[in-house]
Amino acid sequence: MKRIQLTSAFQPVFASSFWLFAIIALLSMAYFSGLLSVPFHPDEATHIFMSSDFEDYFNSSAGLIWQPDQPVDLHTHYRLVDPPLNRYLIGFFYWMMDLDPLKADWDWSFSWQENDLRGALPSATQLLAARLISVLFFPFSLLLMFSLGRALHSQTAGWIAMLLFAGNSLILLHTRRAMSESSLIFFILLSLWAIIRETKHPWIIAIPLALAFNAKYSAIPLLLLGGLSLFWSPSPTRLRDKLEDLGLTLLIFGLITFLLNPFLWANPLQALTAALAERQSLVANMEAGLLHIFPGQVSTGIIEQLQTNFINLFFFKPAVQDVGNYTLNLQQASQVYFSNPLHRLGVGLVYGSFAIFLSLLGFVLSLIKIFRDPFRRKPNLFIIISAFLELIGISLLLSLPFQRYILPLIPFLCLWCSISVTWLLHPLWSRINKKAA
Repeated sequence: MKRIQLTSAFQPVFASSFWLFAIIALLSMAYFSGLLSVPFHPDEATHIFMSSDFEDYFNSSAGLIWQPDQPVDLHTHYRLVDPPLNRYLIGFFYWMMDLDPLKADWDWSFSWQENDLRGALPSATQLLAARLISVLFFPFSLLLMFSLGRALHSQTAGWIAMLLFAGNSLILLHTRRAMSESSLIFFILLSLWAIIRETKHPWIIAIPLALAFNAKYSAIPLLLLGGLSLFWSPSPTRLRDKLEDLGLTLLIFGLITFLLNPFLWANPLQALTAALAERQSLVANMEAGLLHIFPGQVSTGIIEQLQTNFINLFFFKPAVQDVGNYTLNLQQASQVYFSNPLHRLGVGLVYGSFAIFLSLLGFVLSLIKIFRDPFRRKPNLFIIISAFLELIGISLLLSLPFQRYILPLIPFLCLWCSISVTWLLHPLWSRINKKAA
C-alpha cells in the first residue's frame, strides 16, 4: 500500500477535476492556435468535395446507393473505397455554417495552379471550417489519454500520458487536417476506454468500435479486441450469455456501418464485393505509381512494412506530404509551420532512441503489472493486445510508407512512456514526500 501511495505522489496536487479541465483547456487552446499554420494536404480537398454526401443522405439518399448496372463515377468510387464518417462531419459543419463543398476533386496528375483553376483548392474559409470539426476531438482525446494512463498505472501516469500525447509532433500535424486521423484516434481511445471498464452492458463497446471503423478502416483489428473483452469476466457468467453479448455487439456494429454506408442498401453483398475490388485496384494503382516515382518505397512484405512503420514512428520528422508532387508549392507553408519548435519536437536519432527505450521499458512494466497487480490486470493486458493487433493490422493491410497511417500506434507509445517515466521518477518523488513530511 505504501508503494502505491508513493507512486501516486502527485495525486493530492491534481486531485481536483478543476485542474484537469483547466490544463486540457490550455493545451487545446495552444493546439487550436496553430490550426491554419498546418500545410495543406490535397486529400483535404477530397474530404471537402465528398462532404456533399451529408445533405444528399437526407435529401436524395437514393443517389448514394450502388447499383451493379451503373458506371462508377468519382463520387461512387470514393463511397466504395473510403469510410464515410469524416465527410459527414465536414458536411454537417458546412450545413450549419451555410458553406458549399468543393465542386471539383483534387487531381494529382495536375499542377497546383491547374487544380486551383478547376476549383479543387479550398478557400481559407472552407479549409478552416473543415479543420474545425477535426480539432474538436482533441480535448476529449486528452481526457481519454488521462483516464487510460490512470487505469494502467496511476494518476501521475495519466498526466504524463496526456502531456506526451498533446506534445507529439505527429499528432500536432496530422490531426489538425480536414482528414480522418483526428476522429480515428478519438474513437480508438474511446473504444479502449469502454473495453477496459467493467459494465453491465458490455455490448455497448460496439458503438465506438463502429465509429472508429467508419472513420478509417485501419481500426478493424480492434473489433477482435472487443470480441475478446466480452469473454473477460471474473463473474460466473454463462457462456450462452457471453455469446449473446457477442452477437448483439456484432449486430450493432453491422447496423451502424450499414446505416452510414448507403451504397450497401440495395445489394449489400454485391456492393461489398465491388467495394473490395475497387479498393484493391486503388491500392495497386497507388503502389504502381509510387514504385515509378520512388523505387523501393513500397514494402513487399510484412517485415519491410514493420521496418517502415518503426522508422516513421521514431525517426522521421512530421511528413507534410506523402509524395513530393507539390514540394515547391508547400515550401513556404512548411517553413512557417516548422519555425515553431513544438512542431519539430522529438525529431532525430537521439530523441527517437530515447523514445524507444522509454516505450520498451513501459511495455515491460505493463507486463509486470498484469501478473502482480490484479486491479490493473485487465487494462494493461488489453492495451498490449490492442497495440499488437493494430501494429500487425496496419503492417498487413497497408503497404504504402505514408506516415499518417501509423498514427493509431502513438497513443500506446505515450501510455507506455508515461508508465516508465513515472517509475523512473519514483525515487525522486519519494524523497520529496519524505522532506515534506
